[in-house]
Order: sequence, then C-alpha cells, then structure tokens
Amino acid sequence: MTQGDQFGRLTVLAKPYWVPGVHYKVKVRCACGVVKDVWASDLRCGKIVSCGGLACRRLGKTTRTHGRSHTKLYRLWQDMFTRCYNPNFKQFKDYGGRGIRVAKVWWDFVSFYQWAMANGYVESKFLLDHINNDGDYKPSNCRWATRSQSNKNRRSNGLLGTKRSRGQ
Repeated sequence: MTQGDQFGRLTVLAKPYWVPGVHYKVKVRCACGVVKDVWASDLRCGKIVSCGGLACRRLGKTTRTHGRSHTKLYRLWQDMFTRCYNPNFKQFKDYGGRGIRVAKVWWDFVSFYQWAMANGYVESKFLLDHINNDGDYKPSNCRWATRSQSNKNRRSNGLLGTKRSRGQ
C-alpha cells in the first residue's frame, strides 16, 4: 500500500503507520474531500470504500465490495496477510519474520480472486502453496495444491535438501 493507491473512493496519502499493540493505520482522502485515518486491513479487504460521511451517502456512488468475504478463498487470502504482516501470529517467524511478503498485485482481493479462478481453484480441493518457500506470495510463485502436495513442499518436511531426497 503506497501513496496514490485507490480503494473505492479513497486515495492513500501516506504509507501505513503502526499503532503499537494493534495494527497499521493509513491516512486517506475521500473523493468528497474528507481526510481521515483508517485501519489498513479494513481498506485492503474492501470493508471501507469511502469516508462514510453525509456527502458520500448523498452521492450514492460508493463502490460495492466483491461480495465474497464469507468464502474459503477470501479466508485463504486473509490468512496470507496474517502470516506475512501480523507479528502476533504464532508462525509469523516462518513467513513475515523471514521477509516473505505479499505482492502488491494481490493486495486487492479481486485481483487474487481472478488469478485463483484462472489457475484452477476449486474450493473443496485446494490450498495455496508456495513453489519456492523462500519467495513472496505472488502469481509466479504460487499454485493450488492438495493438502498432501502442500505438505511435501514444507521446509520442515525433513526430506527437502537432505541426502535422502537426492537418493543417497
């Protein structure tokens, strides 16, 4: 999330700042002119798309959200951000703590959804899997895998990078 990014009627004015013990906030300007600070996570997931003031309600042109916030795919998308950006998450050290981030293109759920559908996502069958476990979450480094396939591609597997995995 950088200066100039658009989320509905809101434009980001500065990079997000940390609120100790809570989450990130970001300063935004609404199309109606109101400037305010909002939770970055609410902005990113589409929960906030305008300042919510009377001027915006009168305009009646606030952006609708994607309507998929109660799906498994949406939870997978949120979990990806939790792993990478929430230091209170118990496995943060394995993701964000190692420098793994989410590509900017996926900060918008609709973009992630479009990638998922174009790459064979089936809700009851697949998990999001890193191809390179040291790489970021981005379209070229992720795939849909069954739980069994995903478990074989873990750093803690014990077979990756060992003599046994090379047939010795």
